[in-house]
Amino acid sequence: MSQPPDHAEPQPRFVRAVRIALAAIEESLYVIVGVLLLGAAVLVVVGTVSGLISSIRAHQSAVNIGVVLLDRVLLTLIVAELLHTLPLAVQRGEIVVEALLVRRSNSCGAADSHHHGGARGPGARGPHPHQRAT
Repeated sequence: MSQPPDHAEPQPRFVRAVRIALAAIEESLYVIVGVLLLGAAVLVVVGTVSGLISSIRAHQSAVNIGVVLLDRVLLTLIVAELLHTLPLAVQRGEIVVEALLVRRSNSCGAADSHHHGGARGPGARGPHPHQRAT
């Protein structure tokens, strides 16, 4: 009986080459998306400043100006969040669900209470663990 030809050697080499090519394509896509997001952030900031100036010159109400400004600031924060996620995706090889603003702002009570044994509900008795009893 003849043995089938040994294809074990070429296939791992081929698989390795395909994986390297796919990783390079993935990283280049991340770079392209990052450049586009950076351009979008610059355009949003420039558009916000020019829109703010034209709204003030047109004597629009403060509420209208505030709503437009808030809208643009939130859009800028969304773009910043996406830009923050890209390097993490490249480093870890996966899209990471990790909020930029929540992680960095744990000085508020809600984020802090989670790390110290949970939030105190309505049935909690006594002073808060971080407060002194008077």
